[in-house]
Amino acid sequence: MFKRKLLNLLFKVVNLLTPKIKNSIYVNLGISSKNNYEDLINNSGNNVLKFIDVFMKNRFKDKVYIFVEYFDEKRFLLYDTIMENAIQNNIHLKFIRCYADQKGINKFIFLLKKYHYLFKTKYWIVGTGDTYLFGKLKGQFLLNLNYFISCKSDLVVGNNDRWKHLDGMLTTSLLASTVVSSQTGVKLDHCWELGFPRNDTLFKTDKKDIILEWIKNEIGFYPKKIIVYAPTYRDYEKNSNNDYNRALFGYDILGIEEFLSNNQICMVAKLHNLTSKSAIILPKGVIPFKLCFDFSFYDLLAITDCLITDYSSVGYDFLLLNRPIIYNLYDFEKYIFDRGLSYEPYDSFCPGLIVKNSVEMNNALNDFVHDVDLYKDKRLLLLKVFHKYFDNNSSNRVVNNFCERFGIKRHD
Repeated sequence: MFKRKLLNLLFKVVNLLTPKIKNSIYVNLGISSKNNYEDLINNSGNNVLKFIDVFMKNRFKDKVYIFVEYFDEKRFLLYDTIMENAIQNNIHLKFIRCYADQKGINKFIFLLKKYHYLFKTKYWIVGTGDTYLFGKLKGQFLLNLNYFISCKSDLVVGNNDRWKHLDGMLTTSLLASTVVSSQTGVKLDHCWELGFPRNDTLFKTDKKDIILEWIKNEIGFYPKKIIVYAPTYRDYEKNSNNDYNRALFGYDILGIEEFLSNNQICMVAKLHNLTSKSAIILPKGVIPFKLCFDFSFYDLLAITDCLITDYSSVGYDFLLLNRPIIYNLYDFEKYIFDRGLSYEPYDSFCPGLIVKNSVEMNNALNDFVHDVDLYKDKRLLLLKVFHKYFDNNSSNRVVNNFCERFGIKRHD
């Protein structure tokens, strides 16, 4: 802790001596952006990148400087058009190679470049509260555009104020703000309850043809319906030895391949980045989500007919579409003991049927096929709990709030 405070003090001294650029934004990306193939072009599933994409579609009276991190060198060659469009809107765009996936001397060099530009900027945009940036001064603003609605517990004993350094944090509702504030220490009045930019993607189907073509190549036909299984990671699995493996759902579902084929359904499994793919056994007929630059996971959710999830906040995002959700809680007792949840009783906050074994899952899938939907009213009720806004305008809301708050003037 002492070394961390000393390092922060040294960085502040350097930052204090660094000339600042008016109307300047630094976009900090975590390694998850690389893992999810996210950048300024494929931005639809990331709050930070979606925000910047919409921000740059505005034309500004005074020059705005935006420094954006990137990972893929090949993709860098595609950014020329983005830079040209930005210049027309009075935006100076510069790309900084992210250091997060580097080692040795390269990591050190890229880290130096990062802080060289970071200290010049006034607004620091991050995607998670745990991204601690050293050396921030009071005159600089650290905004976390977030990536989740609290579902599983984020309370860390002895460190429940770890996000108190945030100057602003994006959330979706008062409940979401209250829970994350109590668990992480971000001040409640620092929460911006404006909705997530990435959720605007749920209302768009412009990537539908590309996704359906990918699915056809995988299963041999165009599906009538799409089911997505998106479970969160299990801490107890993450810490397991290399010999650990289990069935995708935590149990085997007999006849799942035949069921999907007979009903012309495609089931896509989107595993969490922290879940070891080699430890999960996918049943025949279920395809893994394709991580690529052609579309994002939220592009897939936009055309998904039914979501299966568990303790992941993706279920609360999917609420905006008012489509069926199934909660697969096969390890409920173990998960509560190991990680804990934000709400009790948890079933009251699940806007869908809860299943815990193969028989219950089979029944739930059959209900879906026959359009049996008993949770419409509960979905609408919880929608109002977890979302202040139900529209596809969150990106513009955040951009408008940002510009008005900091006096960044735009042309009408």
